[in-house]
Amino acid sequence: MRKILYVLFALALLSAALLVPSSPTTAQPADTPWPMFHHDLQHTGRSPYLGAQTGNLRWSYTTGFLIGYSSPAIGSDGTIYVGSYDHKLYAIKPDGTLKWSYTTGGGIASSPAIGSDGTIYVGSYDHNLYAINPGGTQKWSYTTGGDIDSSPAIGSDGTIYVGSTDNKLYAINPGGTLKWSYTAGSVIYSSPAIGSDGTIYVGSFDHKLHAINPDGTPKWSYTTGDSISSSPAIGSDGTIYVGSVDNNLYAINPDGTLKWSYTTGDAILSSPAIGSDGTTYVGSYDNNLYAFVPPPVAPTVGGQVYPINKLAILAPWLGLALILILAIGGGALILRKRRTQ
Repeated sequence: MRKILYVLFALALLSAALLVPSSPTTAQPADTPWPMFHHDLQHTGRSPYLGAQTGNLRWSYTTGFLIGYSSPAIGSDGTIYVGSYDHKLYAIKPDGTLKWSYTTGGGIASSPAIGSDGTIYVGSYDHNLYAINPGGTQKWSYTTGGDIDSSPAIGSDGTIYVGSTDNKLYAINPGGTLKWSYTAGSVIYSSPAIGSDGTIYVGSFDHKLHAINPDGTPKWSYTTGDSISSSPAIGSDGTIYVGSVDNNLYAINPDGTLKWSYTTGDAILSSPAIGSDGTTYVGSYDNNLYAFVPPPVAPTVGGQVYPINKLAILAPWLGLALILILAIGGGALILRKRRTQ
């Protein structure tokens, strides 16, 4: 009898484990303080670390020409990687001294991304995407048909995604071979962002935000009024935020429909950043930095959503031996009910 109970108990545990829903696979770069452009594959631009609290300079490092658009990435050992228009990718030690530099055939506007094995990926104006070993030697390079201003993103399977001025988004295997390419209607300066379901989002000068399936097939595209240099950012609910030269910041639903748009006084080339409270920040050529607060979520009662102005109608029903527990969380007012025994 005891053996039968043990078997039943084991089967119960197995059943419970099978019933627990698995989490969706989320593409992740290397587990470092700042592994890529705008921190993560959703391009939130949000740091989990406290930044400098004073304006005291720690050090500076001089390259051979300007550092135009390349943003630094930080390795697990604190090494800072950044590109320069002097054609070089620099690896700088935490104390500000040079660790190594790697010379490409053109200026570097692309921001480097770091893979989970420490490989550094960066694009160059010489049309190449480079994979550089942590020691500064070349692992491989892949040649596209145009300049690479776009900053690479690394998928959960190691696939590297990057745009080029030859109108294409490239998906490159970890070994440096082509997995697939997707052709937009014009050049791609925008850096791709990757959703939790693996969808790749990127803007183009063809005025469109493109959503591309992990196999390289088109999912949908949303047309704005002008070119898109801005790199998209993805909110926790899957909303995609991107700016356009038509002066608008767009919020696009995961199915490709418009959620809302806001018109600033000039073009938006800036890439949005998303705060921990959902506030979305973006700059415009009109000299302003804009902050957008997420809309409040309607409260739920017994699993149903009700506008706040209808709560008074529900009050008599709520008074039937119900206990209201009010909680403010993530901008939402949540009502829970519990019957007395």
